Amino acid sequence: RASLASKQAAIARAKNLIEQAKITESRSAADLNRTKKLRSSGVSSVEQFDQRQADYNLAYSQLESAKLGLAVAEADLQAEEAHMAELDLRKARTEIKAPVDGYISRRTVQVGGRIVQK
Repeated sequence: RASLASKQAAIARAKNLIEQAKITESRSAADLNRTKKLRSSGVSSVEQFDQRQADYNLAYSQLESAKLGLAVAEADLQAEEAHMAELDLRKARTEIKAPVDGYISRRTVQVGGRIVQK
C-alpha cells in the first residue's frame, strides 16, 4: 500500500513539474517573440536572438520531458494497482471454507500441499 501511495505522489509531482515547465515555456516564448521584433528593427543582436531561441528550445524540451514523466508515473501506478489486485486475489484463494457449518476436529494440511477443490 505504501508503494501505491508513492506512485500517486509521483503523479502529483509530475503534474507540478508540467505546470512549472508550462510557465517557463510561456515566458521563453514571449521573450523570443519580443527579441524577434527587436531583431527585425535592428535593436537586438544576433547573439541575443540565438540565446532566446536556445532558451525557448530548452523550455519546450523540459515541458515535453515533464509530460513523458507524467505518462511514466501513471503507467507505474497502473502496474502497482494490477500488482495489488493480484495479491488480493492470491490472498482470497488461500482461504479455506467449509461447505457446511461444524467444528474442525482434525486438519490434514501439509506445508506446500496442493488444495483440491471438488
